[in-house]
Amino acid sequence: MPRMMSLLAVGAAATLAALSFAVPAQAGAGPFQIRLFGEDASNNTCVSLDPATGNNPDTQLRLAACDRTKTNQLWFFDTLGGNDYHIINVSSFNCMRALRDADRAQVQTIDCTSISDERFSVNVSLPTGAPTQIHARISGGNRCLDATNGGTSVGTPIQVFHCTSNNGSQAFSIS
Repeated sequence: MPRMMSLLAVGAAATLAALSFAVPAQAGAGPFQIRLFGEDASNNTCVSLDPATGNNPDTQLRLAACDRTKTNQLWFFDTLGGNDYHIINVSSFNCMRALRDADRAQVQTIDCTSISDERFSVNVSLPTGAPTQIHARISGGNRCLDATNGGTSVGTPIQVFHCTSNNGSQAFSIS
């Protein structure tokens, strides 16, 4: 009987350890596509890992033709409190991150930690079909996710840029 109790305790500890490394599943947290709304709703490009680099971290995110069957364009929004989230890619399980709090800074993915370059906020309830801005909270800053140079085509790099109203490059639907 003592041996059975020891085995159960070891099994329970192993299960808890495995769960602590799992991506948390939260109601309403995804997976979602992050679709560039652009100047109108007819745009069909989504934020994606670069297909040329696979699931490798430290590569710039790009727009790709939206396809819900492609896990490299699906994202979990893991709540950090309030409107702040880690945005986690389903394919790589890496977090979206802004490289710095400056205009034109690349947005990539990296292992999830508690560093501020992986903190983003959305000021609406998820999911949302309406256009909204996604704010990077790196070092307490407030830059927005942005399609470089107003691009809407496949391959357009994703960056952060100072937030401006009525900017189609910063308008995303999350659904």
